[in-house]
Amino acid sequence: MTSFHRLLSKFGFPKSLSPRSNPRNLHRRLRTQAVPVSINSKMQANGRGSRGSSNGGEDSVNFRLSPSSDLRIQKGDITRWSVDGSSDAIVNPANERMLGGGGADGAVHRAAGPELRTACYNVREVRPGVRCPTGEARITP
Repeated sequence: MTSFHRLLSKFGFPKSLSPRSNPRNLHRRLRTQAVPVSINSKMQANGRGSRGSSNGGEDSVNFRLSPSSDLRIQKGDITRWSVDGSSDAIVNPANERMLGGGGADGAVHRAAGPELRTACYNVREVRPGVRCPTGEARITP
C-alpha cells in the first residue's frame, strides 16, 4: 500500500480508492473525491506538511503556504471546531444548489442556522437550479 493510499485510508475515503481499483475508474474517483488529498500527499512527501493534533485530539495536517498563510486539513466534526480568530474559512462540500443537503453540508447548514441558507439562496444561479457548478467555489458569510 502506497503512502498516498494510507493517507486516504486514514482520512476515511472509501475502499473504492484502494490500489487494487481499476486505474481508469481510480483516476475519475480521485478527480471527484480526493484531489486535495492527493496534492497535499505530495506536499507532505516533499516535507512541506506536518502532522499535528487539534481540537479534541483529532488528526490534522498543516502546510505553511507563505509566511502569513497556513493550510490545515483536519478530520472530524467541522461544526464543533472553535473559531478563534485564526480560522478564516471552511470548505463546505455543498451540492450545486447550495441550499443544504445531507452529510457534512447538512451539518454545516444546521450549525450555521438560517443565515447561511439565506446567503446561499441569494447567490445568483448560473443556470436553472445551479448556483455553484461542480469544481467551482462561492464565498458566503
